[in-house]
Amino acid sequence: MSYHQNNIMKQPTDSKCRMCYNVEEHTKHIVAGSRELASSDYTNRHNKTVGYSHWTTHKHLGLQVTDKYYEHT
Repeated sequence: MSYHQNNIMKQPTDSKCRMCYNVEEHTKHIVAGSRELASSDYTNRHNKTVGYSHWTTHKHLGLQVTDKYYEHT
């Protein structure tokens, strides 16, 4: 994260968000999601990752799941 590199590691980087350039790039900003993040591929990638995690957890617990994780709802 740019904020961490700039303010904690003291590296000369811009600490503004790389997507919106309006606010500091804190975890809170990323989790809450700026409009640019929410409408980007970031959200799509996040949803796929969470879907896979959900499918894996259900499979591990012996619950009924589809054969392919990307078909799991």
